[in-house]
Formats: sequence, structure tokens, C-alpha cells
Amino acid sequence: MTDYQAFAKAKYPTATDVGISKSWDMLKDYFTSEDQTTRGDMFDIPSVVAAFRAAPQTSTASTNMPPPPTPSLSSSRPSRALSSRSSSGSVTNSSSNGSSGNRNNRLTPDQVTMMHDLFKHNFDQFPGQAWTLPSGTTMDSLLYNVAMNQRYESALHSFILEDVKMAPQLAADDRDRHAIQSILIDRVGEHIPPLSAAETAFLALYCKAPDEVDELLSNGWHNMGAELDDKPTEEFRRVTHECVWAILTAYRQVDFVVPLESSESWFNHRLWWFLSLAFFSPHRVKNQPGEIASQASQHRRNEGRTLDSRQLTGHKADGLVYGTVKRLEYCVMEMAKKDQGQTGTKALNDTRKLAKTMKDMRDEIRKLATVDVSNCLVVYGMCIAGLTANLYTLRQRPGRFSQLCSEGSVSFPVEWRDEAATSLLLAVLAKVLTMRKAILAMAGQVPGWIRPPLDGSTPEQGDNSNWFPATLASPPYTPSQPATPVEDTP
Repeated sequence: MTDYQAFAKAKYPTATDVGISKSWDMLKDYFTSEDQTTRGDMFDIPSVVAAFRAAPQTSTASTNMPPPPTPSLSSSRPSRALSSRSSSGSVTNSSSNGSSGNRNNRLTPDQVTMMHDLFKHNFDQFPGQAWTLPSGTTMDSLLYNVAMNQRYESALHSFILEDVKMAPQLAADDRDRHAIQSILIDRVGEHIPPLSAAETAFLALYCKAPDEVDELLSNGWHNMGAELDDKPTEEFRRVTHECVWAILTAYRQVDFVVPLESSESWFNHRLWWFLSLAFFSPHRVKNQPGEIASQASQHRRNEGRTLDSRQLTGHKADGLVYGTVKRLEYCVMEMAKKDQGQTGTKALNDTRKLAKTMKDMRDEIRKLATVDVSNCLVVYGMCIAGLTANLYTLRQRPGRFSQLCSEGSVSFPVEWRDEAATSLLLAVLAKVLTMRKAILAMAGQVPGWIRPPLDGSTPEQGDNSNWFPATLASPPYTPSQPATPVEDTP
């Protein structure tokens, strides 16, 4: 049924699902009929075509046939669900970062087996050292067991640890639990640094009612903060002033009350448009909003490609921050119009896609580095849902796994009428400005790590600790015999 459905959709793009199902039933009746005369009368090609062209679109629940299974661990974009195994059966890692399985993320047994096989292959290929705990147990093996028992695709299959709360519980020894707690949860000295006292004081000047903020903006950023003894840099003052202006403009368009039913486009291109100003610095970094393919993801997906296969695009994010000197990506964004909490289906899928894209970004820089940057390279991400933004960093941990670290969550107020709402608004801007500073600092360091020798010699890569396991390819390939519902079996 799945192959027939794909053929019918390709041949007749306007065909409805219920029409295709009806023509499928007619074909089954034809091949199972014992009466040869009946067969001849029944198999009328024009009537079959007309059946699925003309049939009205109805819910699949109203037919006797359930919706066909999705036979691959593919992206939500079906056109990208290409085979990632060559004719010789070798495993590659050239898939999208999209959601896997069918629409409710339930995988067939074949899909789970393929996912586990590829994860095991990537796990065994790692040439570096595992994270050895005080008792002698390796953290890598503990996480391996968790991943192999999961019946759905998670970031863990791409060697990214999200759920750090469960990690200490995997260890039986108190010393091991303390070591895991120290590295994964306490994270001493790893959090994004806050704004300086001068920057905080300057930002506090805007903590007024909307009308007063509008009056401050009309004076220009050059005149802001003249009474301060310690002023931040001119660039910080200019960027802050422009961001406040962009946010005020977005709220003014909706009379300072954000309709929660606003479209995703409004949130992306109006309320959060100030990110284009915040993440721009001449000759350093640039933010590109809108649906844009990640270059790092594209390079990973096409690794090992030959001319007999189609070139794949990278994962399409909702925003990218990249360097202007060399186009390396430092921050990726996923956006949605509705905040359903961090455990909503959309949020879980977006977070996994975000993590995999961040790993691609980090891996690409590490491949170019002439020194070991395992412990100093950090990339950034944002999951935005309506008024709320969750901020993340991706950092390498000992052994095979990286950690997706939460750097906090902030939300815009629904209504902006007074100084109290302004303080909530400025808290969002402050968090974004701290991330801006961290991204600019990282963008300033990376060129030195990837700089080739001036004598023309071939640069040496970092030692074994700079090796990293592959991101999970989803889908690894399309099963040759996908599971079919009982109703589809003649």
C-alpha cells in the first residue's frame, strides 16, 4: 500500500488519500477474484483513476483502512527520506535532523532495530577515551544502555545528553554519582556570564512606562546614560537602544496587548525581529532570520557522497548566527507560535533538532581546528515558542557525549502598560545581550584555532581527545519490506 500510495501521488498529485485507498481495494479485489470474467470487468483503468481523482477528501477514520505506516526514520519532509546505505550495505551518516518515524513519533520494530544498529556502529567507531568514573565504570557504557533501550529517537542517539537529572541515578557508587553531579549539573564556571555593572545600569535606564520609553528613544542612544559615571561601550549602547526600539514598535502594532492567536510569522518577524539587531556586529557575526539551511548540517549529510546520489540540503532552521570572516555557524534558532511547555510534542521535537544542528556546527569547527578545542569550544541555540525563549549551549563532556546545557528561560509579557511589564521585557533583552557577548567572544577565538600555518605546510589536527562520534543518521535507510497493516494483506 505504501509503495502504491507513493506511485499514485507522484503520478496524480491531486489524488486524495481516500481515493487512493479505494483504488487500492479495487486492485486487491481484482487479483484475489476467482472469477476471470469478473476480473476483466472490474479492472477498468479509467474507472480506477477516476475513483481516486474524484473521491472527496475525508478522514481516514471513516474508511476501513488505517493510515499507512511511515517506513523510515525520515525527516518530516518526505522528499528527503532517501537511502543512506549504499548498494554494498555500508552505513553512512547523511540524514536530516527532522523528526523521525510517523507523525506521533512511534517507530516500527524495524525502524527501532535500524536506529540501534547505527547508534552501535557509531559508538564502536569512536577512537578516543571513554569517560571513566572513580569506580572504574565508564559513563559511556551507562548512557549506551539507556540509548539502546529507548524505542524512539532521542538526542542521546546522536551522543548528546539532554536529561542530566537522570544521569547520576545511573551510577551505583556514591563516588560516581558525585563526579557526574559535579560535571553535568553543577557546571562550575560554565554558565554564560551576566552583564557588567555598567551595562546593567545602562539597561535599567529604559525601565519606565511605554510612553516614557518612547520619549527616551526619540533622544537617540548618544544622549542616553550621560549621568552615568561608568558607561558601557558605544556598541553596547547602540545595540541596546535599537533593540528596545524594535520591541516597542512590535508592541505598538498590537496596541501593547499581544494576541495569543498571532501567527508564527508575526512572532518571528515582528516581536523577535530585534534578534537581527542583537546578533549583528560589523566584521564579526551576522544573524540571518527565516527558514535557512544550516551549512554545517548540509556538510554532515553529504559526507561521503558520490555523483550517483542526490545532494542533500541541511536542516532548515528558523535563524542562524554565523561569522562574517569565515562562514562558521555559532547559534541556531527554532521557532513556534505557541508555547506548550518544554514537554510539548513540538518543543521536544524542536529541542532534538536544535541539539543535532548544534552538534553539526560544533563538529564542523572541530574538524577545521589545528589544536584540540574539545574543552573550550561552545555553540549556542534558542528554542522560541510565542513569547518564551529557552537558551542553550552545547559543550563537550569526557568521552563520546556532549551535553545540551540549559542557560535559562525568559518570556515577554502579554500586555505592556506599566513599568512592571517593562522590567519583564528588559529581562528578556538582558538574557539575549549576555548571549550576544558570549557569541562574539567565541567568534573572536575560533579564527585563531583554525588558522593554517603561514609557511604553507599542512596543519596538524588535534590529538585523539579531539575525535567525536557521528550524529545519528535518521533515516539510515528505507526498509525493503516495511510493516503493513493486517487489512492491507490480501
